[in-house]
Amino acid sequence: KKLAARNEVVTRTMALSRAVLVALLCTLSADAIRTKPKQMDAHKCKIMCQRFGMKALGEEFKDIKDPTTCVAQCDKVYSSTSVSTDSQMAPSFSEKPSAGEKPQPSKR
Repeated sequence: KKLAARNEVVTRTMALSRAVLVALLCTLSADAIRTKPKQMDAHKCKIMCQRFGMKALGEEFKDIKDPTTCVAQCDKVYSSTSVSTDSQMAPSFSEKPSAGEKPQPSKR
């Protein structure tokens, strides 16, 4: 009888331990979904949108269901923190060379 009672206690303790572990993991994963990524810019945000990662982008994106709306939201949320824009990445060329300057041939 003592062995049966001990087995029952061990079984209940293990079940309780599993329940606590599951609750802890669910809480941690829910927090991970709700928090905004730290190293995010507009470009990375748009990539997440195309991969349907709206929930991982934070509170501003929690109700968005489609990538097009998500991309537009990225422009609103990360507009001032964007690392680079198309105009910053494009090389600058003058329309015509200066008066005494010869045009440089293109490298191919």
